[in-house]
Amino acid sequence: MAALLPRGDPFGVYSPPGGDSEQAVEEAIQRATNEAVDISLFGKWEGDSSLIDITPIKVKGDGGILTGEWQVLSDDVFVKYITVKAGTSYVLYELDGIGAQSGTFSTAALKNKGVSHISFWLSSREVEVPEPASIGLLGGGLLALGALARRKRA
Repeated sequence: MAALLPRGDPFGVYSPPGGDSEQAVEEAIQRATNEAVDISLFGKWEGDSSLIDITPIKVKGDGGILTGEWQVLSDDVFVKYITVKAGTSYVLYELDGIGAQSGTFSTAALKNKGVSHISFWLSSREVEVPEPASIGLLGGGLLALGALARRKRA
């Protein structure tokens, strides 16, 4: 599920001088989440892409897409952020968990201007995986067994 940053609340619209460049998007994410991120562009949809499929849901009279669905065409790619650019502004979506392979987008926050392009960003933010307590218990048990076996030999 996609959420406008910060995490579910309307994040506002970005119109930085650099557009939706990697640096501008990283700065926007950091302002919204207070977390530094390192993102990389997976792909950009500008009407046609071999990496992402876009299905329009609502279209303006001139053919500009207002809302739609997207899907990554690779089974092993999980997108973490999306920027939807319309005119000189963009909205930023953060996807739940490790990311997603499909979702929806809207230009409502951009006053329903037609989509110029949609950028799909991967995150290299390291996710800490806690060590389960059972591994610690197993290690302690193995140490105790080793000590007992050593004691019996002595």
